[in-house]
Amino acid sequence: MHYALRILAGATTLCAAAAAAGIQPTIHPTSVCQSIARKISSHSEVFYSGSPNYVAAMSHFDSASSQQAACAVEAGTPVDVGFTLRTVGSSCVPFAVKGGGHATNPGFSSTTGVHISLARFNTTTYDASYPNTANGAVTIGAGLTWGQVYTVLDPLGVIVVGGRDHSVGVAGFVLGGGYGYHSNQYGLAADTVLSFELVLPNGTVRNITEKSDADLFWALKGGGNNFGIVTSFVVRAFPQGQVWGGSVVQAPGQQEAVGAALDQFDSVTDPRAAAVGNFIVKNASTLLTSVTLFYDGPTPPPGIFDAFLALPTLQSTVKTRSFLDLVLGNAGLPTGYRGASGMVAYTANTPTFINATINEVTSLGVSLAINTSAAAVYYALEPFQKGYMKNSTGAYPPPAARAGSPMPMAVAFEWSDAKDDAYLRKELADSVARLQAVAVSDQVVAGQSSVALPRYSNYALAPTPLEEFYGAEGLARLVKIAQRVDPLRVMALAGGWKFQTHR
Repeated sequence: MHYALRILAGATTLCAAAAAAGIQPTIHPTSVCQSIARKISSHSEVFYSGSPNYVAAMSHFDSASSQQAACAVEAGTPVDVGFTLRTVGSSCVPFAVKGGGHATNPGFSSTTGVHISLARFNTTTYDASYPNTANGAVTIGAGLTWGQVYTVLDPLGVIVVGGRDHSVGVAGFVLGGGYGYHSNQYGLAADTVLSFELVLPNGTVRNITEKSDADLFWALKGGGNNFGIVTSFVVRAFPQGQVWGGSVVQAPGQQEAVGAALDQFDSVTDPRAAAVGNFIVKNASTLLTSVTLFYDGPTPPPGIFDAFLALPTLQSTVKTRSFLDLVLGNAGLPTGYRGASGMVAYTANTPTFINATINEVTSLGVSLAINTSAAAVYYALEPFQKGYMKNSTGAYPPPAARAGSPMPMAVAFEWSDAKDDAYLRKELADSVARLQAVAVSDQVVAGQSSVALPRYSNYALAPTPLEEFYGAEGLARLVKIAQRVDPLRVMALAGGWKFQTHR
């Protein structure tokens, strides 16, 4: 075994040298798949085109980000993940790592090479007596979705900071930062991580904590898939009782009133309250507005959501219920369409910013549906309270942003025809740029021009400069850490926001 590892290490070195010289790999991905299949344990399997497991592995909620790989490796142990990493690294074959499959940028969790599925890392366990915690900790497999995690935690009366949509995967969400309903109380999901089970690019399995490797622990909290493959997370648990919330769809023509309610909500200081404002146009129809409301308790105090609830309503699902019922009651992200997402970082739901958003969604929702196969445009404003980043200590958000508490607005387009891919991605990028300029102008007017407005990598459209996520100083630190843990640049063979390139 040690002899085999030395051969692989030597081959990987040759791969890196060949890549640096501009020589393309000559090993076909299918041959690499076959090599992996022969050596991995019985806990893992390799699947090929035509099998149900292969189809599931290739599937993404956004069909434009799917590719057909030579095979899908369903690794069932960290050791098998390590062997797979060493094998693809030694062959210079591109690979992808997929948790939940919600990356919308093509190639970020898909490949034509070797696809590594984390589907078998699918357990959630709660330890009420985890050391140095008030309410214990939860170990979560990287192949799970948040709905699966919440289903296990619901009868235990605890919760973790996780996704607001039940179909979103755990791994990419946490490694990018992770905004949730509980973020006003507890911060981003990455802020609550106690340890990462990480398979390094050389195949070594390590438990990364602040004590074991402070730099790498910092980098994994927002730095994505640049340092190896995370197979599980240990995160802080928090008590969870009944909650109040749901979705409210307003009658037509209420967009300015919804904007005013969002502006008013910026003044709410109760950290148990959260809201998302949605502005949507589907198939060139009338602008639709809806708000998702959340309160971490059975009944919100008077005044918090009154401005939203006073508006004429077409439909409401707001009620007191379990947190699990709230999340599962959401329709979930749409599937089957081609699509892309982008984001705007902003600091306040000002009338100027809201009006600019309404103008964007109205004009683009109609013009794109007439001239392309666009089916819908979505603009979702996500208010968070001042100070919600105060406990952030990871790579994202950068220190210059934390005091100003910037918020993300998600922008998403859906369409059906592949010929529109490039054009609609460009339209989305232009729309995001226009709104980002408004957000910056609002900062100047408010005297907050020194506050950084970092982009959020889980929403951002490629290519976005990495400095816009982490700042120049943070990016330089991330690059050094990546060079230390991945000197042969194995992870550069995978898609995503890369700190190193496979030259």
